[in-house]
Amino acid sequence: MIVADGLLVLGQYALPLLVFFVSVLGWGLWCMRPFAHRVSPARALALALGIGIVALGFLGLATALLARFWQAAWKLVSLIIAAAAVAGLLLFGWEQRAALRAQAGRILLGSLLFLALLVVRLIFVRSILMPPYHDSPEHYMLVESLLHPLEAVDVANFLLDAGARYYHLGFHALTGWWVSVTGLGIAPALALLGQIFLVICPFTVFALADLLHGEQGFAWFAALLAAVGWPMPAFAVNWGKYPALAAVAAFPSIVALWLLVRGGRGGVLVRYALLLVLSAGLTLIHSRALVLLALAACCFGLGWIRFPRRMPLGWSLLPAFAMLPLFYWLRDPLLSRYFGPVYIILLLVTLGLPFAFSFAPGVSVAAGLFMLGIYAASAMRLPAILKGYSRFLLDRPFVDVSLFLPLSVLVGLELAGVLFRLESKPRLQAGAGAFFAGVIFLSFSLQGSLRADRCCNYVERGDLYAMEWIKSETAPDAIVLIAGYEMKNYQVATDGGAWVRALTGRNMNKVRYDLPWDKASARALVCKPEWGEPYIYAGGQEFSFDRNLLYRPEWYQVVYEFEGTRIYKVQNCSDRHP
Repeated sequence: MIVADGLLVLGQYALPLLVFFVSVLGWGLWCMRPFAHRVSPARALALALGIGIVALGFLGLATALLARFWQAAWKLVSLIIAAAAVAGLLLFGWEQRAALRAQAGRILLGSLLFLALLVVRLIFVRSILMPPYHDSPEHYMLVESLLHPLEAVDVANFLLDAGARYYHLGFHALTGWWVSVTGLGIAPALALLGQIFLVICPFTVFALADLLHGEQGFAWFAALLAAVGWPMPAFAVNWGKYPALAAVAAFPSIVALWLLVRGGRGGVLVRYALLLVLSAGLTLIHSRALVLLALAACCFGLGWIRFPRRMPLGWSLLPAFAMLPLFYWLRDPLLSRYFGPVYIILLLVTLGLPFAFSFAPGVSVAAGLFMLGIYAASAMRLPAILKGYSRFLLDRPFVDVSLFLPLSVLVGLELAGVLFRLESKPRLQAGAGAFFAGVIFLSFSLQGSLRADRCCNYVERGDLYAMEWIKSETAPDAIVLIAGYEMKNYQVATDGGAWVRALTGRNMNKVRYDLPWDKASARALVCKPEWGEPYIYAGGQEFSFDRNLLYRPEWYQVVYEFEGTRIYKVQNCSDRHP
């Protein structure tokens, strides 16, 4: 029973999860109060899931700044933040009690779907010992540095230092707050957050889609596609792309507030100021969210164009045909991360475009332009001064993660457009809707996204024991050499050795995973005077060091071995010749 794994994780972390969701909802609802009169309670709760992520990122960052001068602030202020969230949720319940009773069925259904999806997504956590890939240790270390600063520094230096090491400061502050308020470990917090954001995504997509065009089940199709329709963004958890997942989960909520900014409670300046702060907060969660916000603003610029409510199917062939080059330009991420290597699904989506443009021309054009903007940003080179940040405005992993947003909207419109054409035949329409939902669930069952992918699940039991051995048996200034893979301008760790610095505090250096250890050239490389006689970490992954080449007892002594993980001690460095 694979679902049992999700239930076990839910039971193990029930209290931290409850604290997180209550806090996200509470702070999301606090931020939505100026907009409350234009939003139904059910929609407000869905939007609050995304807005609360941004709010808690801001509050966590403020707490981290305070903790630089008063370490006890983390626990105290974190508890105050959680208590204020509970107050916000209770106040919302009291003020909206009549509307909540009227929408009780809808809210109960949404809650059950939320819980079911959460249980399904938590299965992933059961399949890993530590968060996957080489990004996760970096996230771990920055969260730890926020929680346990070595020394108090002024605010400017703190921001510069944190920004220089990693630029997703809002996400790490959010994680730090959650760890502080619950006592949860950083590693399980990161692993859980990846799945939490995947659960939140379809609910914020649903709320935005319902605002854009609430007919023929379009919002339900868009949400279902965002939840389980594509391998992405779920696969991004294998890459440790937690800040990106947080950003795309919150993004629809921020855009929805843009639609609501002209009405509601309070002065218009208050709403615009709050919206500006929340947009800035989303950028703090992930800096590339600023590009998504800019693209959304450009799509809002289409508001001055008066699109017809419906378009004849024949006329809709023209804009659908204009989308073909875009699908061709984006074929690599679409085929590799969304539709699979065969063209049939991409072809079916392409053939369905006229139904989308016929059903909702304005929203379809906006979704198409948003996709075009993602492509353009991914091809736009950054100036030389920003090359340390990235070569392009949007890098390929972020494109892979974020494309599900316009795709879910566009394909959701296609399916809703087909149902609209069957409006005069209710039975056929219901059958078609059930068939579409069944196909989406079938696609989900074939994705294999419930378990960690072998590509990126670096840590096994032997690695965890190896970390304990390194911590207890090596000197504090010891050097550990770990396997690395050469990318275009940097190396990435490729096995459990990626966690050496994060879990042991020892210095580590990456060297090529295919280094010819039995050759004099490798011997000369590792016998540097400043390294002394370092250790070599050989995990059990595909791109770990080749142990057959390390079988030179006079050069490399095995000092630790357990369940596929070995640690060697480089010796006799005075003799560098075979």
